Amino acid sequence: MFVYGAPVVEDRPQVWSLILDLLAIAPNCLIIGDINQIEHHYDRLGGSNVIQGWDSFIDFRLKSCLFATPFKGPAYTWTNNRDADQLILQRLDRAYMTSDWFQNFPESRLINQPILISDQAAIFFDDFLFTQRSNRPYQLDNWFLDCQDIHDFVLTTWQRHTSGSPMFILSKNLQHVKSLVRNWCLNNKKFWGVDWNFFSKELSNEGELIHSINDASLYLSSIVTSKESILLQLQFWRQRCKKNWILKGDCPSKLLFSKVKCRQKKNEISSLLDDLGVLQHGHTDVQHVVVQALKKTFKTDNVPLFDPEIDTVLQELDLPRFNSSQIANLERPFTASEIRIAMFSLGNCKSHRPDRMTVEFFKTHWNVVGDSVVSGIQSIFQTGFLLKEWNQTLLVMILKISNPTEMGHLRPISLCNTVYKCASKCLVARLRQYVPVLISDSKHAFV
Repeated sequence: MFVYGAPVVEDRPQVWSLILDLLAIAPNCLIIGDINQIEHHYDRLGGSNVIQGWDSFIDFRLKSCLFATPFKGPAYTWTNNRDADQLILQRLDRAYMTSDWFQNFPESRLINQPILISDQAAIFFDDFLFTQRSNRPYQLDNWFLDCQDIHDFVLTTWQRHTSGSPMFILSKNLQHVKSLVRNWCLNNKKFWGVDWNFFSKELSNEGELIHSINDASLYLSSIVTSKESILLQLQFWRQRCKKNWILKGDCPSKLLFSKVKCRQKKNEISSLLDDLGVLQHGHTDVQHVVVQALKKTFKTDNVPLFDPEIDTVLQELDLPRFNSSQIANLERPFTASEIRIAMFSLGNCKSHRPDRMTVEFFKTHWNVVGDSVVSGIQSIFQTGFLLKEWNQTLLVMILKISNPTEMGHLRPISLCNTVYKCASKCLVARLRQYVPVLISDSKHAFV
């Protein structure tokens, strides 16, 4: 449906009402065109802070249940072509889609073109499948952790005899159980989405057929089974919801699935400006821009590791020092209790990590894998050696703003392996009590 919003604010409610009538006739619909109405303050640059016609448009959005179609390219599609303080830029050209349209065309998106000759920019609709390659490893799910088969896999794996250092043994056991659990998970996983109407209807039908004690027992058994299935599906979605949707009341349904897909589309990085200001498109070129920018940022100068003059100055300063008892306490081996507390203090439902093992796995099966984890982490501090695969880190680019165009709009974060995070957590807990001894309250901002 091609739409041209009324240029006069008072006439726009009639347009929204007409669209609602048309949507009732054609629910599988895409609305695209010059809407002539902004929805958010970040859709405009310059001009008044008051959004005229906002109330009627938001009322239209709530009644229509439309999804905003994600876009790429310049953020603004219209300008008044004025100079300096009178310049105004707005995103008036947009697209919205119904839930039926989104289910049929999940790859729907807009590509905004730059404003060239007139005061308006062209927008293109595209539903071509954008295959964004990912270097992230497959992460095990959490919904299966309490299954008896998984307990058996873990137990039999840790009962195997493996020769080598504690770190090597732990690494091999994790690698073996990952392959077993992954195959089991892929064979048993189904599309987990709660159909609340189905559960309610089925249980209601069974409840109407109760005529004896045996029927009542079967009915109660069906309720228990339904609850178990719902809890599994909630846990599956909780691991994937990064904005606490479930905590705020959203249920794992088709609507939530559509929200997740829309958020994924919105966070796609399909183009970036390189150092020369040239816009690079596609996964390979964008990856090259990101890698080169990170290399430039984290490049170190050839500074000598030891400078005698700096060491002399530091010795002459009256800096706080540890006493012998404090040094002995810092150097003492980490106990199994400290390592367990560090592991259980790590947050749940975190993003993918190179080892593909979630924190919940270690917490759930700690009675089996705990001793091996403790020995492996203690070996790190005793030998000063760390396995290469444990030291791997995923660098993930987080969007600072929607629709990023340059590296300054992205923020890198590091995703470390679970065992590595546990070991670093142990160090932090040990050092935390001595930080006030070395750093005063007036100097902590310089660290």
